[in-house]
Amino acid sequence: MSTLPRLILRERTATGAPTTTYILSSISTTTSNGPPSTSTGRIDIVPPNCQPSPTSTSSSATSGLSSSLFIRLLAPLLPTNYPDSVSADYTPYQIYDSVQAFASTIAGLLAARAVLTSLGVGLDDESSSSSYSSTATLATLLSIVQESIGRFATIFFAHFFAVRIEAEVKFYRFFADVVNDLAFVLDVLSPSLPAPLLRVPALCLASACRAICGVCGGSSKAILSAHFATRGNIGELNAKDGSQETVVSLLGMWVGGLVYISGPTGGRGEGGVGVEEVGRAERLWSVEDGLMVGGRKWTIKFASVGDLLQALKWERRERSLGGRDGILRELLDIFAEEEYVLWFDKDRQEVLIVLMDDAIPETQLQSWYHAMVVGNHALEMSEDAILRKVAKTLPVSKQGWKQAEELLRRQGWQLQDSSLETLTGPRLQVATD
Repeated sequence: MSTLPRLILRERTATGAPTTTYILSSISTTTSNGPPSTSTGRIDIVPPNCQPSPTSTSSSATSGLSSSLFIRLLAPLLPTNYPDSVSADYTPYQIYDSVQAFASTIAGLLAARAVLTSLGVGLDDESSSSSYSSTATLATLLSIVQESIGRFATIFFAHFFAVRIEAEVKFYRFFADVVNDLAFVLDVLSPSLPAPLLRVPALCLASACRAICGVCGGSSKAILSAHFATRGNIGELNAKDGSQETVVSLLGMWVGGLVYISGPTGGRGEGGVGVEEVGRAERLWSVEDGLMVGGRKWTIKFASVGDLLQALKWERRERSLGGRDGILRELLDIFAEEEYVLWFDKDRQEVLIVLMDDAIPETQLQSWYHAMVVGNHALEMSEDAILRKVAKTLPVSKQGWKQAEELLRRQGWQLQDSSLETLTGPRLQVATD
């Protein structure tokens, strides 16, 4: 019986902040004839708040834990990997800006009620003061409900879809037009709906649609502005774009228009954009998030270390994992010089790609290319067969990717801005002990 060197798998965020550490301890059982016959192992899972720090104290650990909990509670409101992904002056600016927005909201509500009152909302033939006051108040409360639903829709939609907008910018630009038209339809239909059973929900849904349109339209507009500004003149481009929108809006108020032309014209506009960044919607190799293997469609996904270990049949125990480590060590050896690790999960029919901490945007494309090279071959479902096929196709995929990369660059594709990751995933660092 002999003990193999420990293997340390450090998982980090895209900005380098540690998340989880996996420590692999292996024991090889030797036979009387000499060579090892079996190898078993255990993986200890170390969460980030339990990793040792030479300067940490009990008080700092407690404050760090509470700070981490506070950041998690505010995750829908903060950028991904906050505070590592923002500058030092981001937090004080956001605090003052939030206070100002809060005060402005209260002032806006008071102003809205005053405007409704000045327009005669609540006035009846008898000019009853009680009816006048109650109707204006109900209208103000409806405005509060609409605004609240719209703000919540903005927060949650941005939290779950913000990263995906960059990966599929043309789709979400068109989606913004669709939900905006839906909001118009709901507003137009609301007077004919029974009040308040259907009228209030319709108005609230319209407010949510308009908020989602703001998120999609604003984000996609910023991405497209960077694409259109070929000489770094993004500021001028946005300023002129604002002037164009002002003129168009003014003409629209004067002339009016039909809603049905909004969808087709918007779709043609997005279809005419030739974005050079590679995203999931671009059918470079006739594949859309999927890969046909053995007549069945497999999903390609960027995964974490935990997903990889689950695919390799490591059993979950208390704060640790147990299983045979031979396949894991061989797989890491195969990709020791690469910036990614590739594996096929036969149970879930998923192609798992774990990016290393030194991965660059081109690595995403190279790993997808490797997955499709493996998928073009007949793939047996045993772990040993998958391991052999992945190892055999690695040099072939590297050579093929060099040719594909050169061809894509000649066609004008900006591979350094790849957007295949719809959600910013973790990164892996491998070390031995």
